[in-house]
Amino acid sequence: SIISEYTWNQTTAGSAGGVSIIYATPAYQSGLTSKAYPSGTVSVLSKRGIPDIGGNADPASGYRFYYGTLNTLAQSGGTSATAPLYAALVARLVELTGKRLGFLNNLFYANTGIFNDITVGNNACPLATGYSATPGWDACTGCGSPNVANLINALR
Repeated sequence: SIISEYTWNQTTAGSAGGVSIIYATPAYQSGLTSKAYPSGTVSVLSKRGIPDIGGNADPASGYRFYYGTLNTLAQSGGTSATAPLYAALVARLVELTGKRLGFLNNLFYANTGIFNDITVGNNACPLATGYSATPGWDACTGCGSPNVANLINALR
């Protein structure tokens, strides 16, 4: 069970996320807003918002794994850790449902109840302002972290 989830932010680094300056806002993000930190300014997305979903970004509480020929124990967080974790989750969901899942973002944004909404914290760092976590999609944690039981029900 999850004790608590919040936007990762340390003195020298924080979780990624924000609003693209290049890519157009996709239809599934139409009407969403971002909340700038520290100003608190709320703006309708003018471009693509990232991320779509959240994962443990803090290396201190991240995922433990073994690597190399000496089976060295390491721990990491962030995209490098959560991307393979979520790829494995999708592979398991394909196996469980017996069907190809295709592009999942439309499902994600239309069924936000399949996520644990993360509403605490911000991703500002010493060298950059950031965004605040808010109810619903935000530019720190996306739609939140997957609630796998709810995700399975939505896929069925």
